Amino acid sequence: MAVDAGRVAGEEAAGEPAMGAEDGPGGRCAEQPPVAGAVVPMRRLTAPQLSATVQDVLGAVVDYPLADETLIGYRGNTSGSLDATTARILMTSAEDVVEEVAAALAADSRCQADCASLLLDELGPRLFRRPLDDSTRARFEALHAQGVSAEGPAGGVRWVLSAMLQSPRFLYMLEGDDGGGRLEPYSIASRLSYALWGGPPDQALLDDAAGGALDGDEGVRAAVERMLDDARFERGLEQFVEQWLSLEELHDPSVRPDIAALDEATQAALAREPVQLLAHHVRMGSSFARVLQVSEVADEPALSELYGEDVLSSDGGRAQLAPQRRAGLLTLPGVLAALSHAEQTSPTLRGRAVLSSLLCAPPPPPPPDVNPTLPPSMPGATTRERLEAHLTSETCAGCHRTMDGIGFAFERFDWLGRSRELDNGKPIDSSAELVIGEDEIMVEGAPELVQALSQRSEVAACMARHFSRFALSVGESDALACEIGELTADGSRPLRDVLLELMTLPWMLTRGDEG
Repeated sequence: MAVDAGRVAGEEAAGEPAMGAEDGPGGRCAEQPPVAGAVVPMRRLTAPQLSATVQDVLGAVVDYPLADETLIGYRGNTSGSLDATTARILMTSAEDVVEEVAAALAADSRCQADCASLLLDELGPRLFRRPLDDSTRARFEALHAQGVSAEGPAGGVRWVLSAMLQSPRFLYMLEGDDGGGRLEPYSIASRLSYALWGGPPDQALLDDAAGGALDGDEGVRAAVERMLDDARFERGLEQFVEQWLSLEELHDPSVRPDIAALDEATQAALAREPVQLLAHHVRMGSSFARVLQVSEVADEPALSELYGEDVLSSDGGRAQLAPQRRAGLLTLPGVLAALSHAEQTSPTLRGRAVLSSLLCAPPPPPPPDVNPTLPPSMPGATTRERLEAHLTSETCAGCHRTMDGIGFAFERFDWLGRSRELDNGKPIDSSAELVIGEDEIMVEGAPELVQALSQRSEVAACMARHFSRFALSVGESDALACEIGELTADGSRPLRDVLLELMTLPWMLTRGDEG
């Protein structure tokens, strides 16, 4: 049995219940207790988080070539193990950072006045996301003295920074609570910053932690408000969106040689545009429904060829798209390209993304005896005909009718997200069926599918549930899913407000009971 499942076979369904009528008043949610804190294992920073941290604190641009663990669809290093290969990469990367910044730091006027103070009172607390305790400070003071004695001022910088960048205090999110379950302020600062900014707390957030501003909910709320308005929020959103919508596939030449063959500006714009769209509408106070429907995007010259005649006009840095063809986030070229195979569309991947990322109702993984390869090309057949011919087996059809049935709505876009009218010389049939709970919805093409999705509060709730998984590397509780459902029940609620409420819930700010 063959299925269009090459990239689906290796993924596990998140296992969450699909949201439906049972979550309404008197249903499952009526039985839920108040939201408690998440049970979050100790986490090692992901490769993007490490790179962002050394860039923010030290100004070094270094990519960490690490293979992060993937949990519930998102990067999250919670196994606790550190193999020899990873340890070697961390050591080499630390040396690369030190090589880039040590000489400049040693020549800095602050370092010439009191280099130990610069390292231990300014840079160290930023790297460790908290002040150094007395014993840690004493060890680094001794190490600095040894480095200076051996190699002069630059040696002191190199020795201390190299040790700091390999310390568990830098590499891991070390969290504690106040004795009553609420995270202590520095732990809250780190949780917020890595979720919203994809990087470390800035000095203002550390000052909030030191001064008691994060001890209460109002102070945390004010901090989140500031962070959502900060330019760094787009970086954090990039780390989320790349995983949520599989945009990381755009950067893998072994998977997508057709994208690798494009010029660098086009490749970068494909990945950047979905993040820019979402960030723009968070700033504008738009609802998630608006994000799904909007036909206006940032004017990206590098994408003009891919958009072709779909761009009706451009003015003031914004481009107006043809609404009968393009509708919001799901019809951006980067999203459509990421959910395709090399030079071949995939209704399966596109349909699965709607089920998993927008409806929180992922199909189960294929049976272990399934051959996860595409069926061979059928001369003269469209992609739809090719897939429908392989749904004679009920084992395959049970899931693929649902996934492919949704994905066919996007068939008027090719594997690079370009509009098309023909597939293999034949007119394209983009009719599709969307099933949400007890509702069966027939649509014609992507704009109608997006319109149907935008009218469902479950979709905004699902996006928020995914963001909570990204933020903490754990799946949400039933109580949190119900709370998010209430937060998003009003389909016109600004996405910014949803994120603000989500990040200030006890789920984010307290330590859960592992028992």
